[in-house]
Amino acid sequence: MSPAYEALKVSVMSSSFGPMLRHFGGEKALEGLKEPFEKELKIALIEMVQNDRFRQRLDDYLHRAYVGEDIHVKLEEMIQSRLDELTPNMVKEMVATLIREHLGWLVVWGGFFGGLIGLVGTLLL
Repeated sequence: MSPAYEALKVSVMSSSFGPMLRHFGGEKALEGLKEPFEKELKIALIEMVQNDRFRQRLDDYLHRAYVGEDIHVKLEEMIQSRLDELTPNMVKEMVATLIREHLGWLVVWGGFFGGLIGLVGTLLL
C-alpha cells in the first residue's frame, strides 16, 4: 500500500494543490493521511476482489490465457506428423550430418589422445 500512497502524494504535490500545501508544511502535511489512506485502500481492494463481476472478469482473462494451450497442441500435432513422415534412412542421414558438422572435432582429439596414450604406454613398457 505504501507505493500507492507515495504515488498519491507525488500526484497531489505536482497538482494545483501543491503550492497551497507547501504553505502548510508540504509533504509533511500529508504524512497524517498515510495510515488512513492505506487502511481505506486495503478495504476497497478487498471489496473489489470479492465482487462477483471482478471474479468473472478474472476468470474470463485466465480462460483466454489458456488459449495458448490450443496452440501448443496444434504445434505438437504438426511436429508429430512431420516426425511420422521421416523414414529410417532420413533419420540416419540427419544424424550423420549432425555428427560430421558438430562432432568432427571429437574424432580429431580422440585420435590425438589415443595416439598419445598409446605412445606413453609403449614408452613405459
